[in-house]
Formats: sequence, structure tokens, C-alpha cells
Amino acid sequence: MKKADLLKLAGQYFISDAGLSTANLIRKIQIAEGHIDCYATGKTQCEQMACRWRGSCLGEVGDPDETDEARQAD
Repeated sequence: MKKADLLKLAGQYFISDAGLSTANLIRKIQIAEGHIDCYATGKTQCEQMACRWRGSCLGEVGDPDETDEARQAD
């Protein structure tokens, strides 16, 4: 997910990015969506099957900040 998309999603939950790192912003969104705020905390297993960041957090998909163009360049 691009940073702009992440900020838009945060805005839907009335979450201010006020200097938050991407990981901390995602954690705030996780809480707003009813999940445990565990993004990028080093967990190797996750029971939060409906969490939108589960795959990237566990290394199953790319970084949520990475743009489509950057993925294609690899």
C-alpha cells in the first residue's frame, strides 16, 4: 500500500499521522479495525486472519510502503 493510500485509510478512522512511523500508523489502524496492534513486532505466527497487513507482516508479500513501480523494477 502506498503511503498516500495509508494516510487516506487512517483519515477514514480519524487517525492523525502526526509524525508516526509507517509501522505505528498501521498499528493504530489495526486497532481501529478491531485487530491486535502487532504489525512488524517480530511475531512469526498470526491468528489475525482478516488483518489486511497479515501477509506483509509475516513476509508473505511485499512491504506495504513499496510502490507498484518499485516492485516491478526488482
